[in-house]
Formats: sequence, structure tokens, C-alpha cells
Amino acid sequence: MRAFQARGKKQISILLDARDSRQECWTHYYRQLDSYDRVDHILCSPGLKFRIQNPETGKGAAAVIVDHPETGTASDHRPLFVTLDLSPGLKTGILAAEEPE
Repeated sequence: MRAFQARGKKQISILLDARDSRQECWTHYYRQLDSYDRVDHILCSPGLKFRIQNPETGKGAAAVIVDHPETGTASDHRPLFVTLDLSPGLKTGILAAEEPE
């Protein structure tokens, strides 16, 4: 994951924290060994981070791991998602009304 996050000192993406409703962070279950691992991730560009909203607090960039009971029916991986704030007045991480003149 480090190779996707930076080139030298230049940050090119951010690894988002991801948790389910129980605050667990595993995304893959291997039934044969009864093991749980986080193998699925969401990366975002530094410029997009301010538009990603934590669904619990409404602030701070975070992803959500789906933990619905039917999730394991389709795959041994649990889906992840982010909530984006696409408000037109949102610029460079601050509201347009708050920008300096």
C-alpha cells in the first residue's frame, strides 16, 4: 500500500480508515482457516479527502465496511464505500462563503 501512497516525498494518495458498525476492520473471511483479514482498501487523492465524510460524525475522511447479514452470501469479501459531499459551494476544503476576500 505504501507504493500507492507516495512517490518519494510526494504524497499521491491517502489510505482511508475503514470500520463496520461494530468498529471491526476486516474485509475478507477465509472459512477454511477461520481467519479474518483486511485486504480491501480505499485510497483517495489528497485533493478529494475533504469531500469524504465520516457517516457517523459527518466530519473527517473515513470509509465504511458493510456488515449486513447477507454480505457473506455473494462473496468472501465485504464491500466498502465512502460518502462524498458534492456540494457546489465546497472549494479546496472550505465553504466558498468562508474563503478570504
